[in-house]
Amino acid sequence: MIALFNDSGDRLAINFRTKRDGSTLNLNQKTDVATGTYEVNNITMSMATDSITEAKQNRDGIEQYAVTRNAMTVSLSGVARASSYKRLFDMLHDLAFAMDAASMTVSDATAVADLTFSTPTADSTNYAAGYVPSKYIVRPRQMPTPTVSQFNGTSFPFTCEFTVLDPRRYWTGTVTPKTASGTIDNSLATYRSWPTLTLTMSGAGSATYTISVGGVPLVLNLSGRSNGQTVIVDFEKKKITVNGTENPGLYVSGTFFEIGTGAAQALSITNTTNTASSLSWKRAFAL
Repeated sequence: MIALFNDSGDRLAINFRTKRDGSTLNLNQKTDVATGTYEVNNITMSMATDSITEAKQNRDGIEQYAVTRNAMTVSLSGVARASSYKRLFDMLHDLAFAMDAASMTVSDATAVADLTFSTPTADSTNYAAGYVPSKYIVRPRQMPTPTVSQFNGTSFPFTCEFTVLDPRRYWTGTVTPKTASGTIDNSLATYRSWPTLTLTMSGAGSATYTISVGGVPLVLNLSGRSNGQTVIVDFEKKKITVNGTENPGLYVSGTFFEIGTGAAQALSITNTTNTASSLSWKRAFAL
């Protein structure tokens, strides 16, 4: 679902992480070779699914569970072109730096970054110019070490391989947060999403603050909160923080639910004493 060209034949940008100087590494830029360009010519994607089977099925008959996606890889290959031999080695270094997973650090010690790109669509009503600005959440599988050859001149072939750590393609736009009971319209999505709940406290809250989507509730105890505190519930990681510090004790009962793909999903928020609620999520697609 990563596009290389638009209808006019111009290259569409594919961005990943940063270069040594802090600027974005653009893997498919439209500019000429004067400043150096990484031209992506081939994209290969591979998806694997698995259905867990009972290990001792000869004892009580086969038992199968829900099908899950357990692996997805993206491979981008092409040619990098430089304006000089010196510039060639700078480009080699920039590519290696951006693709070095060992140098990537974030707060939860998981080395991931956004691979952003455009996906063409005939739906120009909902997506300006007929492109869905999208991203995969990825980790480089290896650091590319291109071959330098006297026959390549000031260019070199490259391959960038990524492991996609989330089975979804995400729209990089934002969905208007829901702040009160009503309905959620996520009909443009084709895959469910994990939401994020942000609670801004103006004093002690209820011991049974409840939020539900489609009848699936999550209950939190906010009675010990105080004015100015911010509570964030990450439904994907099943993590609750207060002003950035984990506080699992706020969980009372219920399920860390997902946002489905329906057009009219019932949202209910109750027992909101001294609490301003904001539920947001990323629109997701199956591929």
